[in-house]
Amino acid sequence: MLAANADVTTQIRDYRLKNQFFLMPILNGKLTKKRYLGILRSVIIYKNHLSIYHYELVFLWGNQVGPVAHNWINLLFICWKSERNDIHETMSMATNKRNLSHAFLFAALCGALTMGIHARIWTSADGTNTFDGELQSYHPDTGSLVVKLANGKEMKFSQEKLSAADIAYLKEKGKIDSVPAGKSVLPQGKTWIPIPELTDEFEGAKLDAEKWHDHDPGWKGREPGYFSPKNVAVLDGKLHLTARVESLPDLPKGYHTFTTAAVKSKALVKYGYFEIKCRPMKSKASSAFWFYRSTSQEWTEIDVFEICGVDAKWKNTYNMNAHVFRTPTEKKHFQKPGKWKAPFDFADDFHLYSLEWNKDVIKWSVDGALVHEMKNTHWHQPLNMLFDSETFPDWFGLPDKATLPATFSIEYIRSWREK
Repeated sequence: MLAANADVTTQIRDYRLKNQFFLMPILNGKLTKKRYLGILRSVIIYKNHLSIYHYELVFLWGNQVGPVAHNWINLLFICWKSERNDIHETMSMATNKRNLSHAFLFAALCGALTMGIHARIWTSADGTNTFDGELQSYHPDTGSLVVKLANGKEMKFSQEKLSAADIAYLKEKGKIDSVPAGKSVLPQGKTWIPIPELTDEFEGAKLDAEKWHDHDPGWKGREPGYFSPKNVAVLDGKLHLTARVESLPDLPKGYHTFTTAAVKSKALVKYGYFEIKCRPMKSKASSAFWFYRSTSQEWTEIDVFEICGVDAKWKNTYNMNAHVFRTPTEKKHFQKPGKWKAPFDFADDFHLYSLEWNKDVIKWSVDGALVHEMKNTHWHQPLNMLFDSETFPDWFGLPDKATLPATFSIEYIRSWREK
């Protein structure tokens, strides 16, 4: 908020620079009709920061152009905030009859444009580039969009080029489904070949034992949660992994109170593109998709995600990681974690989560939008694929018993290797 007794110009400048807002030009001299239209367009395009621009227009420019400009600018603000052409209410902003016709004309223009213009700032997936434009169309079969730029030209590009915030915007506006129905959007510029042994639509009556273990043969789970095969089920076209409040008899020392679940691939894979459509469980028992393998010579791990579906701190936090525990050249454990805050809660719906892993880079994406990437410096070992739920006493905290049983549901896993 702007302090009433401080220098407004300085505050706006500092606030704008701090938040990296678009720098609108300061008008000098008389405010012409052309410049008014420029102000109007800028404010509509940069809607997200309208309040600060309202202050900027009124305080920085108002003294130069007089009370008429004050009224017109406030009129614009009211029209936009209501998002309708509420001319009868906003015309009261005109303070005298001489300015009434100007105010009426401006209010009509303002209402028409705010109703019809849907331009916004679009951001690239890596966050380095922005541009403004109006969405013209979206093609779910190809995952491509057409945006009309400020100069009138149209640009076509893939939704994977967009930031996660833009993907969320498109969902809110109803331009795309929460998840493209059954359609995988593979990285462009490469030829991809399916990996059948790591692809499953889970349409049978039980887990495919030729592809999967219903537990992890090399690990019993993270204490105190024990991996129980009884918590793994295929039902209604989905794989379900459930966490429960349960103490099984004769469990190994350290395991008690909770049982969880794991599914591990029988095949190994080195490099590829992997896409899972799933809904994490709404519990502090985790929902995870990851790769690892431990041998006497080498032990590495790539975590596509580890999600806690509850609590304000965690329910929209996307936790990614890559571990090196040992290699022929590395003897000490290190990791390269990443986090991304989603504009939604993961446990509320199904979303697409994907990993592109090759000899040069590792990339994480959510709903087709890149959220994290890093150079591949050590992850060249063939790995097993896993889905699981674990208890994390020292990270998420132990699950609230009232939230269990809870289920991590997977609609499909699809895998490809580069030709």
